[in-house]
Amino acid sequence: MSKLNAFTLAAIMLLSTTIAGCIGDEESENTWEGAIAPDTYTIDIFHNNDGESDLIREEDRPGISAFVHALSADRQASLDAGHGTLTLSSGDNFLAGSKWDASTRSNPLTYYDAKALSAIEYDAICIGNHDFDFGPSILADFIIQEGSTPFLSANIDVSNDPSLKSLKDSGRIASSAKIVVPVDNGHVKVGVIGAVTENLPFISSPGLVDVNNVSTAVNAEAAMLKSDGADLIILISHLQGYSEDKALAPLLKDIDIIVAGGGDELLANEGADLHEGHTIVDAYPVMVSDSDGNQIPIITAIGQYQYYGKASVSVDGGTVTLTGNPVKVSYTGEQDAAALSSIEEPVKSHTDSLATIKISDPFSFQFRGAKDDVRARETNIGNIVTDSMLWYSAEVASTYGTQPGQVAMANGGGLRASVNADGTTDYRFTVQDTFDVAPFGNRLVIIEDMSSERLLNLLENAYSKTVLNDTTEDGVKRDGDGTGRFAQVAGMTVVYDATKQPLVLDDDGNVVTAGERIVSVTLDDGTKIVENGQAVAGATVDLVTLDYIAGGGDQWFYDWPNKEAQYVDIGALYQQALSRYIEQSPDLSEYSTLDGRITALTE
Repeated sequence: MSKLNAFTLAAIMLLSTTIAGCIGDEESENTWEGAIAPDTYTIDIFHNNDGESDLIREEDRPGISAFVHALSADRQASLDAGHGTLTLSSGDNFLAGSKWDASTRSNPLTYYDAKALSAIEYDAICIGNHDFDFGPSILADFIIQEGSTPFLSANIDVSNDPSLKSLKDSGRIASSAKIVVPVDNGHVKVGVIGAVTENLPFISSPGLVDVNNVSTAVNAEAAMLKSDGADLIILISHLQGYSEDKALAPLLKDIDIIVAGGGDELLANEGADLHEGHTIVDAYPVMVSDSDGNQIPIITAIGQYQYYGKASVSVDGGTVTLTGNPVKVSYTGEQDAAALSSIEEPVKSHTDSLATIKISDPFSFQFRGAKDDVRARETNIGNIVTDSMLWYSAEVASTYGTQPGQVAMANGGGLRASVNADGTTDYRFTVQDTFDVAPFGNRLVIIEDMSSERLLNLLENAYSKTVLNDTTEDGVKRDGDGTGRFAQVAGMTVVYDATKQPLVLDDDGNVVTAGERIVSVTLDDGTKIVENGQAVAGATVDLVTLDYIAGGGDQWFYDWPNKEAQYVDIGALYQQALSRYIEQSPDLSEYSTLDGRITALTE
């Protein structure tokens, strides 16, 4: 049993609240003032994070109906034992992919993840970064469909976004929530504060939502909750990993417990029942000190509905303890009938049907996406993916206040399948094909006004892993580790000399040997960006690429500060852009031949 030795009954951490009327357990707003916590009580906190639309049962996922059944039964056992209960989400409540696609293609529009949150019966939900992935209006519609649970974040200002402001005005979005929790012989006044990562503008699409300093916002909320008589204050955070919460804790005051999200870390103690292959990264809870030297427990769990955390907070006079562990949700266990029929089965029906949803006109040629091709040379699968990225950037430029991309680049390692590899007559691209080609959660981002020098350096890296080869038609092949960095492109033509010295980087992205391969880069409108191996002075480009790459993947931005680019997220996965591009222009005949976008000189 972990001793929270800085806690006292009077200062068991108070969670500040700005919502009037977000009182749980059928209590009215007025009971907050009159509720009295007994000297001895226990509250069991049930928590999870990063559900990320993993709603259906698969080989390594339990599905939402098993999760609802397990958590509901456990929560009822706590109530039967006379314990108070709180059920909390620490964010990333949905995520783009084939399962989210079931919602976007439903008629009438049904957000199955919102139905899942409602079925879990949370007391409060933190807003995570992925919850903004499709912009504020989708988040607003999602919150409305969820029902009545408060969505929390103290460090965002939604006053400039009409759709979210109306929800703030009605109390559905707030900085914190006041919750009265019945326990044996009394009631405990709990304040719950939300917070999201300050990197939100760079990794998602919050639009006009402003993001403020986490510690300042949380401390202000906590002070208000404490002065309002809270018996316990809990921070539900989505800071992208519990290491961020550990760094935050010394800046905080009056917080009793931190329920973290965004990192998918497994905190557990010896003897915990875990899924096979999962490794404990730290104890449950992790203890840290706040600004006054008081100990704060941090708890979190692996996401995708594979676990929920169960933390028992026990008060006995002036002594407060927190014990617990993650609870494994069986991949084959009993399922909640209502969640199964209303959520899981419709989503599975959709994902099973993706191969039957045809989105293009018939074609008989192959889209080549084999690893040896897409990581070594121009391919038509690379061309259609990067064309879709450019097209999408133009479609949403006004929404995000960006310029339409001039060039697009995707790493070959992110393209994972051929389409119609057998050259079947009258084949049609399906939605499933788009997921097979672009299976990762990579989001489109735009890097504006990128200098010609930096583009030259990037391309030296992108074309550094090919070698001469007599057996291929173009005279090159991929070689060695890291070939996924090969760039498929749109909006420009690139000529590189495979006989010249390639760029060599060490594992940390530092230059070991400078590259000398890039000969020329010319935009489709004829503008020269690189000529005779030299960057054209003063030339810039607006580049559309993937957040994985812009954030340091494949070392593309090795010459930037922190080896990652500054970018604007433009609100879609590369899979979604590909699917929408084909749907709006289903004649794919132009991709039967290549454009000469990438040329390797071999003599």
